[in-house]
Amino acid sequence: MKEVREVRAISPVCPSAKPDVDVVDLLKKIVAESIYKSDYDNVTEKLLGEKLQYETVISALKHIAENGMFAN
Repeated sequence: MKEVREVRAISPVCPSAKPDVDVVDLLKKIVAESIYKSDYDNVTEKLLGEKLQYETVISALKHIAENGMFAN
């Protein structure tokens, strides 16, 4: 994960990869505030090849945030 963040950190379209960004906090905020729900419901879900509820996606984000994948 560290190597991916280092490569992506130089990209202007990936501010979440910057070293000073706490990805776990960011994921928790996305989950708690349903930040992308409208986008998911109106855009992303229509692009998927199968029906995948927003709650299922959010549950996966919760798991990622809690499993230590982004631990420093």
